Formats: sequence, C-alpha cells, structure tokens
Amino acid sequence: MLNAQITPSFIRNPANNELTIDWAALDLSPTPPVLTLYAIKYILRGVLLGLRFIEVGDFNRNKIFLAVAVFSYYTASFHFIQALFALNGRVIIKPTNIQSAELGLTNSLIMAKLTRENNWVFEGLSQSHGAIWKNLDVILAGMSEEALKPFLQFFYYVLASEMLPPNGQDELIRKGIEKLSQIRHEAIYEGYGFDEFFFLEDFAVEEGEDKSPIKNLKNKAVAYKLFSRELLKLCLNDVFELKKVSLDEHWGKIKDLITFSILIPPFEQGRPDLSDDLELDAQVKNLLFWLGII
Repeated sequence: MLNAQITPSFIRNPANNELTIDWAALDLSPTPPVLTLYAIKYILRGVLLGLRFIEVGDFNRNKIFLAVAVFSYYTASFHFIQALFALNGRVIIKPTNIQSAELGLTNSLIMAKLTRENNWVFEGLSQSHGAIWKNLDVILAGMSEEALKPFLQFFYYVLASEMLPPNGQDELIRKGIEKLSQIRHEAIYEGYGFDEFFFLEDFAVEEGEDKSPIKNLKNKAVAYKLFSRELLKLCLNDVFELKKVSLDEHWGKIKDLITFSILIPPFEQGRPDLSDDLELDAQVKNLLFWLGII
C-alpha cells in the first residue's frame, strides 16, 4: 500500500483542474502519510465504477448476452486495476484542457509515479489499454504469493489456447498481461469466441454433454467475473488499510471534498449481488456506508 507524503506540486497541479487544495488551510499538521486528494478520489471512483460494471456483467450473463458480459467484467477489471495502480504509487491523470510542452504530449495520459524518496515524477502514457496494462508487471513483482494466485490462475486460463505453453512464471505473467489488453477488442468487435479450456479437451465431448458454442462463452464469462471480483478484493483490502492508518484521522476535514469529487463527472452507481461471498459483500457495504452512498 502507498505511504506517501503529500507534495505541494501535485496538489497545485492535478492536471485536470478538478481540485486545488491548500493543506495548510485544512490544518493537517504534521502532514499525514496519505495520498493526495486527487489520488484518493481516483481510487474510490475506480472502485465504484468497477462495482457498477460487475453488476452490468451479471445482468447480461443472466440474460445470456455473454459477449457483452465478458466485456463488462473486463471493464470492471480495468477500473479496479487502475485503482490498484494508484494504491501502489502510479496515478493515471487524464488532462482535459492542458497540453504539456515539457512532456511533449497532446491528448495523452500522464502517469504520476511516487519515487522511493516520496516525490512525484511525471511521464507520458499512451491511452491504449495495452500501455496501461503493462504497468501491472511492476505491481505483481511486489505481491505476495497468496495475492499473486488469482492473477496466475487467470493468466493460465486466457493462455490455455496458445500452441506453446508459457515457459515459467515470468513468461506466464508477460504473456498474460499482453493477452489482457486484447480482451476488450475481442469482446467488442469479435463478439463470440471459445472458452480457452475448450482447446485442452481435445474436442472429446462425452455423449449428452452440451456441445454448443454457448457453453464455452458461459465458462468464459464466469472466468472474467471471478477475476474482476479478485481485483475488487485486492482494492478493498488496500482501501480499508489506507482508511485505518491515514484517512480516518482527517476524514472530517476532507470528506465533503472527496465524496463530491468522486461523482464528477456523474456516472451510474451500482451494487452487484455478492450474496454468495458474504465477506466481500460486507466490505462493499462498509465502503458505501463510509462514503455516505447508503
């Protein structure tokens, strides 16, 4: 989890002009080890957006709109992973009215990275999903074996149709991340596809077993749903750790700013049915209650 000193330069220039905060005026002394308001907003908004797209995925999966369900779960995962990046010191900023002469960027993203010296550095980032997903390798490198498990399992799944299996964990992660960036394109433009493990069965379908392509898409939708949920768990664990060690002490002073900025620009809020995972459901309820949404 990120443990950052607030830097005036980052607060003074959040790049999209949504927030300009004078921490001295808020009497936050000594400076607490928290993210900047922009980063906090970015994390919480990402989690809320991801929740909505899990709900959308569930709706479409139940209606057997399976390609749309896969895309929805992918979108949820994309929001969660960006929140996870921010929790690990990599905040993506989308400039709206600013052209950076220093970085030589126009209509691009900016990645704010926290250094080991607790300073923010900025660099250009392509808006392509592939470029954004590439940052995942740095996050995975610092994860425990337990936290890494859902990623490795999902990478094995999405790469199961490869002619040559990955050679070791490093290649599995590299190829898995590359594959993640293709999922969006496949779901939107190709629409339908095989369940990856279909290729491992050597086409040996037992008598009476469902032989239709729809079976493969059902499996695929479930796999992407489970992956998005695992990312949600990782985000919530870090959010509540951050809340406990940093935010609670000053929450009364920044709550209105944060809860207002989370909803700008407006978006549809959602709350998926998580009744099959009571611990996760309780965490989501606690988050929504904390933010005053329920």
